[in-house]
Amino acid sequence: MNITADDLNSAIDAVGAELRRQNGDAGFVRGLHTVPLEFIVDAVIAVEELPHLLAAANFDAADTKAMLDFVAAFRPVVEKMLALATELTFTMNAWKADAGAAALRVYSILKVLSSDPAAAEHAEKMRRDLGRAGRPRTARAKTPRPRPFVPRPFED
Repeated sequence: MNITADDLNSAIDAVGAELRRQNGDAGFVRGLHTVPLEFIVDAVIAVEELPHLLAAANFDAADTKAMLDFVAAFRPVVEKMLALATELTFTMNAWKADAGAAALRVYSILKVLSSDPAAAEHAEKMRRDLGRAGRPRTARAKTPRPRPFVPRPFED
């Protein structure tokens, strides 16, 4: 692979620096980002056809059209980025799984060779690092695991 993590991070930082945050209040965004785009388009049409609404509604049709163009342009990019994040995560996990399987084979061999003090020392360190031994097997209340972050596609 010719692209490095630093290359990708630099590209992400460059794009992020260009984005401006609209109405930075997270509660405001969370509450109103679900307004359908069709509804917003209807508001633009209404304000353009009935100019007296412009002052009363405090509605900037030009800015709203720019937002609609921005969403139309970047939605496919966001979808590709989400797909890339999914593929990249799978690739990292698959590579780690391969290395983990090989490490478990090494551990298994070290346990067989534990009569050798050096092998026993490595096996003991690997046992501690693996963290599986010594845990009680009794059923006890499990603490819920935090849900992993899963990027969600842009919502209309």
